[in-house]
Amino acid sequence: MLQQDTRDLTVVVRQKLFFGTLPRDEPTKMWVGKGSGSLCDVCDQPITSTEIEYEPDFSDRRVFRFHLNCIEVWHQQCL
Repeated sequence: MLQQDTRDLTVVVRQKLFFGTLPRDEPTKMWVGKGSGSLCDVCDQPITSTEIEYEPDFSDRRVFRFHLNCIEVWHQQCL
């Protein structure tokens, strides 16, 4: 992931929370592993095989994928 300023990520997360494209609820479980090339649901950049991919699952079966910095900002904004 290109290093993005945390302030920029915070703005993106807040917008996606407002429009409902990111969840506000707690995940039912969290998968963590090597990046699969999928796009991060916060920054819209690929999560490469040299990066860690965070994949929270939700009770309604929604699946999201995040970089470490992105999931940290998302979690902070949901508190």
